[in-house]
Amino acid sequence: MAVVKHRNGNYCLRAALTDGYMPLIELTSEEEAKFRSLHADEQARQDFLMSIAMLHLTRRDAEAVKDRIKQNTQSKAGVRILPSRPQDYSPEISQVFTFNLANALSSLNVSSGSSGYKREHEVGNRTRYDDIDNRQSGTRLTM
Repeated sequence: MAVVKHRNGNYCLRAALTDGYMPLIELTSEEEAKFRSLHADEQARQDFLMSIAMLHLTRRDAEAVKDRIKQNTQSKAGVRILPSRPQDYSPEISQVFTFNLANALSSLNVSSGSSGYKREHEVGNRTRYDDIDNRQSGTRLTM
């Protein structure tokens, strides 16, 4: 991550993500002042930049999910414009919105089915990963 000066004169955060995407996140004047005040501590500067990047990217993703739910609700309910307040939705629109919201939330749930064992099984029972867990943690928990 690096702070660069944009063509318009404002400072931006440039983050190189693992998939090659390099977003430019424009810093507010407060964020720029905070970044400049951390000039002596490089680790604090990097931590600050990481927090800005995470906040910006997660907010943008959340707004995209919200907009997609609204678009799906409009198309499935057969309306051109949704009321601005959810309490003004008709019962049919509310039902479609609830269905779309539930689908969006369920798609965000990540299940760890790769190991074949659930965490509840590990309580009181041995699994093939117990010895690895013990070696990596450096402690052995018993009940």
